[in-house]
Amino acid sequence: MAAAEARLQERISDGARATVTSMAGFGAEVMAVLAFAAYGLASTRTGPGPIFMLLAVPYVLIALAMWRSGRRSRG
Repeated sequence: MAAAEARLQERISDGARATVTSMAGFGAEVMAVLAFAAYGLASTRTGPGPIFMLLAVPYVLIALAMWRSGRRSRG
């Protein structure tokens, strides 16, 4: 997460940096609240294993996209 934030800050002009990083932080908080809500709702139907697996999918996809993006920019 810190590496992604550092790359984001490198790509933003000085005038917009505070606004963009604030919106990125807000987006991260919204996603966390949605994940907690999804976990709470799903826990009434199934156990923790399947829920963790489903909630991990977006994080894995984002990590793979960032990894591929980093490989393309280096080589």
